[in-house]
Amino acid sequence: MRFTRPLSVTLLALAVLTFASLNLLRFIEVIRLWSFLKEHLSIPPLYLALSGAAWGGVGLFIAWGLWRGKRRMSTFVVFFVLAYSIYYWIDRLWVVAEKAANWPFAVGVNIALLSFVFLTLRRSQARAFFGDLHEYRN
Repeated sequence: MRFTRPLSVTLLALAVLTFASLNLLRFIEVIRLWSFLKEHLSIPPLYLALSGAAWGGVGLFIAWGLWRGKRRMSTFVVFFVLAYSIYYWIDRLWVVAEKAANWPFAVGVNIALLSFVFLTLRRSQARAFFGDLHEYRN
């Protein structure tokens, strides 16, 4: 039996698609402005390009899986958001070394987004959509 996609999963898929698009745009812009970035940044443009391409590609895969309701996609999403959250803070604090005054806001947004993802995936409609609710174990 196939369940219809819940609105919360649709919103999550669109959010991940937006995230993937922004990272792919980052990749394209780094390639386009390579010589300028190489001259003016303290980190290599290759890091920016590879991370943009990697997160963009993974994000497209996750968005497609969410949209289609692929089995076990909810597990991939949890790993994806946790991995990206860890990457974000490592990148912000050690790679870029940005100690901006808005870090409390960034922490709040990070917690809010993680909460939205976890609460969305824990709902019974989402679990049924991904096939996790009626799974039998031997």
